[in-house]
Amino acid sequence: MAIKQSLEANKNFILDSLPTQELKDDFLKSLENAPESVEAPSVEQQVKEAEAPDYVTEEMYAGIKTELENMKPVPKMTPEEEKAAIEEGLKNPPKSDANNEEE
Repeated sequence: MAIKQSLEANKNFILDSLPTQELKDDFLKSLENAPESVEAPSVEQQVKEAEAPDYVTEEMYAGIKTELENMKPVPKMTPEEEKAAIEEGLKNPPKSDANNEEE
């Protein structure tokens, strides 16, 4: 996998995406030290990464599957309902942790 080549090809896009000059400078420094390529992981490594942790059981998977199957989709709001909900939210903003800290 040609990492350095990919980074070089996408350098301008990456730099444009970074919000601060400090991050851009860090990227350029790391680009100089980037390896030319990385060896593909072995099948054993890929299997190890893909396996669920020991605490995840088949019952958990079954429970999640059942929950997803029984979940009813939320009905879409009409444009009028959306506008009313936005206006209500602006009139009565929800209390958040950030708002509580200021008080």
